[in-house]
Parts: sequence; C-alpha cells; structure tokens
Amino acid sequence: MRAVGITAVIVSAVLLFSSCGKANAEKETTAPARQETTSEQTEAQTAEAVSADTLDFSNLPEELRYSSGFGHWADDMTLHDDGTFDGMLYDRDAGVSELYIRIYNGKFTKPQKLTDHSYSMRIEFLNVTNDQDKLDALGDEEYYKDYKIIPVEDPPLDRDREVIIFLPGTPLSEIPDECYQWLHFRQYEEDMETIPENMYVLCQQVEEDTYVVFDGRV
Repeated sequence: MRAVGITAVIVSAVLLFSSCGKANAEKETTAPARQETTSEQTEAQTAEAVSADTLDFSNLPEELRYSSGFGHWADDMTLHDDGTFDGMLYDRDAGVSELYIRIYNGKFTKPQKLTDHSYSMRIEFLNVTNDQDKLDALGDEEYYKDYKIIPVEDPPLDRDREVIIFLPGTPLSEIPDECYQWLHFRQYEEDMETIPENMYVLCQQVEEDTYVVFDGRV
C-alpha cells in the first residue's frame, strides 16, 4: 500500500510540473502589445521603413498630441497597432468656467510610401462619440468638477484628405511651413535640421492655410 502511495505522489508531481511548464510557456509566448524600444531599434525600424512600400502602425508612437504648447488645450490621440485610434480634446480659456471636450475614435488606412521620409494614409472611418458616460466621469474628477463641460461636435481631422507621416530624420525643409509651425517638440529642440530621433509627425492640411499636426515619440 505504501509503494502505491509513493507512486501516486510521483505521478502527481510529474503532472503538476508538466502543467506548470505548459502554463509558463504560454505566458512566455504572449508578448505585450507594445514594448519599449532602444535608439538602435528605432534607427533599424526607420531604415526598414524607408525601404518598405508600407509602414506598420506598430512602428509609430502609441501616444500622439496636437497642441501648440501654449494655452489650456490639447488633443491627445492613442494609436493602436491595427490603425484604429481614439482620442480626446480638452480646451478652455483662462478664467472661464467652461471646458470644451471632444471624444472620438476612428481608423487610418495602411500607410503607403511617398518619399524616403514620408508615408501617406487616409481615414477609413472617424466618429465623434462624446460618450455621455465618459463625459459624466470627467465631471466627477477633481480637475474637471468645477467646469461646465461642453461637447465639441466637429471632428479633429478631415475625413476626405490625406494624412502625411513624416519619419525621424526628415529634413525640416521637406515639411510645409504651416505644418512645421505646429510641431509640438520644436519648442524644446534647438538648432534642428531634421525631425529628432524617435519622433514621428502626422500632418493633415484641413483647409487652405490650416493644418492639424499630431506628433509623438516611440
């Protein structure tokens, strides 16, 4: 009877070890959606992108911002690996108790190569949702609770115009002046001649002299 008991313990231990090993293997093969990249990896990705006809969204920043860097406003966009995005604009005037909010989502088409430094894409769909639950949740936060929240209905981008992606290393001379003026990072970089390492720029001309510019770092 004792021998049988010992055998049962050994078999149970082997099964438990196999089960744990399989579970660990499954965990190891599940990679995070995005990983931190080194400067060497970014340079390699940029070099690869330059030679490719299309660009993977996983090479672009996950967090992008459209802002002058001045005033109390910004439009923050989160870009996902499948080209979908969601974002929120907040805007207010100093000394005013009204806060303008726009909540939206959408999807870009696959970026197609234009030049060695740029890619072109369009908007597959774009929805201004202004989800009421999210607006109510904002109103409960400490920062927002003293403001009257006013939803903004206008979309952040023009659905019918192309969006240009400028890669790290793009000479600033290749960027339209109206787009360059909106680069968020230019306030913090001196004597720039090219877009800084790890930085990407999304630029759209929405009207004759009006540009919407999102930028961010990977």
